[in-house]
Amino acid sequence: MPGIHLDLKGEPFVILEVSLDTVRRVNGLRTGRIVACVEPLVWPAYQPFLALFPAALTVWLLLQAPEVLENGRLLFEWQWVPSLGISLSFLLDGLSLLFGLLITVMGACVLVYAGGYLKNHPDLPRFHFALVAFMVSMLGLVLADGLFTLFIFWELTSITSYLLIGFNHADINARKSARQGLFVTVAGGLALMAGLLLLGIASGSWSLADILSQEADLREHALYTLC
Repeated sequence: MPGIHLDLKGEPFVILEVSLDTVRRVNGLRTGRIVACVEPLVWPAYQPFLALFPAALTVWLLLQAPEVLENGRLLFEWQWVPSLGISLSFLLDGLSLLFGLLITVMGACVLVYAGGYLKNHPDLPRFHFALVAFMVSMLGLVLADGLFTLFIFWELTSITSYLLIGFNHADINARKSARQGLFVTVAGGLALMAGLLLLGIASGSWSLADILSQEADLREHALYTLC
């Protein structure tokens, strides 16, 4: 009489997978409960002080104004990939100082206004995070001296603007507008990347300060019309 054969091959792995899935679900529920309990206590506490961040940046920019007016510009540089000659550099001159102040002052005002306008909105923390990230990206963009730094902050503005446009993600029109905005900025970013590469090759430098200092020579370069 034939016996019953049970193929147990792989059963321990199935049990392990089920156990891990159960642990993940339990941890997810616990984390969700912790966040739900802590957020109402923490969020109102720091919300009024959130605008102090762009306000502090505004004060810092104003403190640099006398030196910028005296010397024409300030350069801040940190080595990023020394072997490739790539550094994280920022240039503060009259124009970037003006735009930097516009960004930080407007950022502080919008944070204060949004805190009141969206006071009871459940996703207000997410909006504030996206807004601060967008403000920092814009500030990095206008202060960037290195071509790579400029491109990175351009892409960050693309991502953060996508998050802001699609903030009301339950609305299909908001999602559609966010995708359209992302497409336009990413397409523009590709064109920008090509132009920056040509500019760097033509000038032999990846610093905007160095490139601007050899403007006359660049006009005679064969790649100038493509840049």
